[in-house]
Amino acid sequence: MKKAVRYVVLFMVMTLCLSTVHAAASRKGSSTQEDYRKLWTEHSVWSQSYIVSEMENLDDRDAVLNRLLKNQEDIGVSLSPYLGKKGTAEVTALLKDHILLAGKMTKAAKNGEKETIAQERKKWYENANELAAVLSEANPSWQEKTLKNMLHIHLEHMENYISARIIRDWEAEITAADESLIHMQKLADYLAEKN
Repeated sequence: MKKAVRYVVLFMVMTLCLSTVHAAASRKGSSTQEDYRKLWTEHSVWSQSYIVSEMENLDDRDAVLNRLLKNQEDIGVSLSPYLGKKGTAEVTALLKDHILLAGKMTKAAKNGEKETIAQERKKWYENANELAAVLSEANPSWQEKTLKNMLHIHLEHMENYISARIIRDWEAEITAADESLIHMQKLADYLAEKN
């Protein structure tokens, strides 16, 4: 009887330990997902704020740009366990270029410079392709084709946002903002699930 009780107690202790480990692992995964969602949500929100500031020549333009560039650094740091020091610097530089290219696209669109828009747009998409390649090389679970597609969709949302702002179509601008936010959370979830 004592032996049976010991086995029951041992089983209960093991079950408790395993459930505690599982709960801790779930929290860790959840925390990564929450962190990524926060960072990529900030990316979307501050990108939109920067586009508005740039388009409207607002006094906060430089401050908003600096905050947005800081977000790119934060994203790079969040991915550093997969990238290492060199990879983190490379991804951060690509993300910052992504932002600066968005600024050039916005200025060109505001001024109706179609040739410049085409040139900067090409660079913007090449930047996204390079970012997808670097990320997938760092973590093979992050498939290059999937990342490239997700990053291109993000650029399309930003283009829609810029276009709507130019023609003062506020409903279209809000739709583009909402779509961008939802999409960036999907990107964050993909990165978190595949790490």
